[in-house]
Amino acid sequence: MKMKNEITMYLTVLDFNSGRVWQYEVVVNPTEGFDCEEHLYSAGHSVSDCHYMIHRSPDVERNNKD
Repeated sequence: MKMKNEITMYLTVLDFNSGRVWQYEVVVNPTEGFDCEEHLYSAGHSVSDCHYMIHRSPDVERNNKD
């Protein structure tokens, strides 16, 4: 259950080891912060082999140029 000041965010991960893009829904308390790298580590990712971003919308736009 979310507390009053918590926000649902999305952590999108480009994992070079698996060659996949992963997305996690996470609950963030702005006053406490959120440790993205700790979450990645606990999810089994190698932080040094990933790029990631945290954002409010679950949508990800793709550039589909031919």
